[in-house]
Amino acid sequence: MEEKDYLKKQIDQLARALATLIGKVLGVTIVNEIKKVQVIDDFERLTSLDLESIINSKEDAIIPLLLDKGISNEAIEKIAIFLYHYANRFDKDAFISINLRVKEMYEYLKSNQTSISYDLSLLATKLNLS
Repeated sequence: MEEKDYLKKQIDQLARALATLIGKVLGVTIVNEIKKVQVIDDFERLTSLDLESIINSKEDAIIPLLLDKGISNEAIEKIAIFLYHYANRFDKDAFISINLRVKEMYEYLKSNQTSISYDLSLLATKLNLS
């Protein structure tokens, strides 16, 4: 019985090592992919917005898209901050296009609000927007 337990532990350890190796070879880790899916699901569940449609929206289309959905300026600000962090953490390939959407949101908020949050100001500095 002890030998079976030992073999099972060895097989489990080998499986984890192989998963890690495959993840490194593919350039992503399985854990990151699982977290990415969870983040996307949570975002879409909480906002009722399709993240892919936001990321892939045409230039100058993000604000009308959000306003048509009844999204407030405060929520647009939070979405902009979320998108920046999402791109940095999970989607390096779409980093530029995502941050163009963030820039559009920042420019809209800057011209339509009397003030913006410290977090968005900091983000604008990182993206050289201000």
